[in-house]
Amino acid sequence: LQAATAALGAIRREWEALSPSGTNAAGEFVVQALVQRDDEVRASLRACPFGDPAETTTIHQQRCSDPVVTAHCEATEEIIRTDLARSEWEVSYAKAQPSLPNEFNHTSYLVSQAMNRLRLFDVEGGYAKLQEAASAGGADPRLEMLTRYTAQLLGPRHPAMMDGQDLGLGSRAETLLSHLRSVLLRNKYTTNMIMAATKAQSLSQLIFLDSRADPLEQALLDSVEEKNPMKPKENRLEVPVDLVDLVRIFLLHRVLPLARLCQLLGPECLQLLLRLRVVQALDGDSCRLVDPEAAAAAVEASSMCCGAFFVVSNVSIWPCEEDLLVATDFEQTFSSADLEPVMYLSEDSLALVSGAPRNKVGSVLDICTGSGVQALIALRYYADVATCVDLNPRALRFTRFNMALNGMTQRVAGLHHGSVYEPLPAGAGPYDAIVANPPFVPNPGNIASGGGAMFGNGGDTGERVFSAIVEGAPQKLRPGGSLALVAMTPNVDQLPDRVTEWYTRGAGNPSAGFEAVVFRGTPTPAEQYLPTSSSAETHRYKAAVRDMGVTTMSESLTIITAGGPGPKATIAGEPRHELWADHNFLKMVVQKATPSVA
Repeated sequence: LQAATAALGAIRREWEALSPSGTNAAGEFVVQALVQRDDEVRASLRACPFGDPAETTTIHQQRCSDPVVTAHCEATEEIIRTDLARSEWEVSYAKAQPSLPNEFNHTSYLVSQAMNRLRLFDVEGGYAKLQEAASAGGADPRLEMLTRYTAQLLGPRHPAMMDGQDLGLGSRAETLLSHLRSVLLRNKYTTNMIMAATKAQSLSQLIFLDSRADPLEQALLDSVEEKNPMKPKENRLEVPVDLVDLVRIFLLHRVLPLARLCQLLGPECLQLLLRLRVVQALDGDSCRLVDPEAAAAAVEASSMCCGAFFVVSNVSIWPCEEDLLVATDFEQTFSSADLEPVMYLSEDSLALVSGAPRNKVGSVLDICTGSGVQALIALRYYADVATCVDLNPRALRFTRFNMALNGMTQRVAGLHHGSVYEPLPAGAGPYDAIVANPPFVPNPGNIASGGGAMFGNGGDTGERVFSAIVEGAPQKLRPGGSLALVAMTPNVDQLPDRVTEWYTRGAGNPSAGFEAVVFRGTPTPAEQYLPTSSSAETHRYKAAVRDMGVTTMSESLTIITAGGPGPKATIAGEPRHELWADHNFLKMVVQKATPSVA
């Protein structure tokens, strides 16, 4: 792999240095020789026992300590960069001719270059190539979809996202976000209504939209029928017409006319969302990103026309429980060196929503807060004030937005940037309750690119953050207080022993009193749990997990109560099939669990 990567690198540099103007026999010979060498190297890579690097969709962004995965990824990256260099030369060569060949399609070359830029996670480069392609005037069937997709990728990546506006108590922005909430709820933007209208079995179906958005959207459109006085009344679902477009933009990630969103939300609310970059204005078929101030000015000039711009949402807004609304990043917003996304409401998030105890308390600490959903639930049902902690600064901006959106700003004791308990001020706590949805994907050596995002990467065994939360609990949890954690757990039957080790170590006393109850789902063989994106990753990930002694992975929800005569940690009952999806069980059993349940 390393030898092939070096050979491709040499070929790439020759493409980059090759003059596009030469058309003599010597120049043609050089080009033919380059192509032949390139073909030979790629043929050797196709025989790689860990899979052809050319078939890996994207590069591996995280630093990986596994030499095979690293070499395989470097080969993939060099293949992509060599393709780009050759394509750039071919475009320059065609342009240097007295007249462009009839078969030359400049637009298609640019679109292909954009796709390779996206494989490198170079969204800005891909966007620039697609804008150039849109201006070139040629035809390519991929262009329309890719320009929209790239605009959707680029919009949320602006460093000023969710920033630059005062969302504090009594601010105009808080009032406008209250208006947004009232518009959504007035149009029945609730879990039950949205699931019924889209015919989704769960909200989780609205996470991975690539293959699901079209049927969900069609079901949504079919659910709305104009009243016909000539037809008898039927017991059919009454879906507000405006709900359709609200779901389309904020959950299905569709594009709307900016004037339509202005009609739904009102000019001033829309202008705030534009300035916060919660929504992004687009211009024309090329989906050119419009500066927020220019878009806001267009709304101000004519709320009926809004500059004929379109708009897409940079955030997904999820209904939660009865009347809460939670903004998160869309699933396609990927992790990179300069951006860590805020996790969508996945099955584990919703399982903790349903399963965490709801005993009335004064204070709650939400660790790994993400969007702040667990703190919002606590404030809605059982806590007076909440403190939120996250290592991702973007998460705290989303949490601040969500608190304002739900009218909870005045009940937030603090938003702290850092890891677990470290950023809390001196003397903070103890707390009456702690909730945590830590990253839990086992990722030995950062092999698995699918587990690379901050909200997912749980270290080698998946329990790096989980263990730190449990270990710090004796110092931050009031006697009688509860700690609720959700995770996908390795070798879950041994979790009680590990919890005991972590808790007593944090207490500095092997006899420290606490009681823990572990609820777990049906174990899945570890070899089937694969957050990987290439055959090389899969091969090496399986070997690394096996070497650590991990044999199974299980959905789990752990409830720890501080205090008692000594350490006690147990498994509750038999494994529960699809534990995280069984919300009746979570609410009726887990949420109301006391240590005696076990």
